[in-house]
Amino acid sequence: MPPKSLYDICQRRTLELMTEDGYWDECPENPFSELTCDVVNDLFAFYRTMEYHYLRDLELLLSCGKLQRLDLRYPEFSEEECDQLFQLLTEQGCRSITYVKLSANFKNDENSRLEKLIMKCPLLENLHVSTFLNPVVLRNCKRLKSVVINYTGGEESTYFRNQSASTLSVLINLQVLDIFRNKNCSAYFQHIVTMLKNHPRLMSLGQSDSSWAAHHIGNNSKRDAHPQYGLRKCFWGFSIAVEDNPEQIAAYNLMFPEVIRSSILIFPLVVELHIVVRHENCLEHLKILNTLEA
Repeated sequence: MPPKSLYDICQRRTLELMTEDGYWDECPENPFSELTCDVVNDLFAFYRTMEYHYLRDLELLLSCGKLQRLDLRYPEFSEEECDQLFQLLTEQGCRSITYVKLSANFKNDENSRLEKLIMKCPLLENLHVSTFLNPVVLRNCKRLKSVVINYTGGEESTYFRNQSASTLSVLINLQVLDIFRNKNCSAYFQHIVTMLKNHPRLMSLGQSDSSWAAHHIGNNSKRDAHPQYGLRKCFWGFSIAVEDNPEQIAAYNLMFPEVIRSSILIFPLVVELHIVVRHENCLEHLKILNTLEA
């Protein structure tokens, strides 16, 4: 193992002092507010590698206003500490945050606090949560590039899909939008079509099957005048609305080469492709995609 750098030694010693009760109590101001964002991020990441986590140790880091990456997983903290977490994350503490990842399903009352937290992060660029959100709270996060919501609740998930297409139209910088968790791609293809039109910089829709949306766009475009979108990562042929109907499945498989042809014309910049080959003739069309990486 190579010898530790002076920077590593300083980080470890600082973390040791953070865990000492009362060490910083006589400081008139938050001592971490004078550090750079990079150093605060490194301290937070270093702390995350430690075996034991206590929210009280993070109070100064969370409130100093220099933390950019808020990456917390549950149940690392007790319910009481979760309450304290939202109290600590004031507008001052959130002013520099660009990345939020909270992997937990919150209770209803915590949902509203999570939404208030997001609204305190004007510089937010990447959001990854595991709970339903009202998409309205994202409208003020003009810099958002990536939104991943791992939530599968029925009515609320449907509400988010229905509202997000128009509500998120102001987020022109979106590159990754992973919210369509329903496996039935034909059930929400209109939402995907709207998202593509509203967000010209989109590069990924997560694991959503975009082929049906592409087929719809192709059918409603003038011949040889298909609009093109910049998705780099695509999933095609994974899910359809008729999985329990053999006749409809056969009909869908028969038209699959045309679906893929439309998809290639609509998404010519695909680099990473995941595909279920429902008809061998679709492979011929894939030769056109010269951007694919091995």
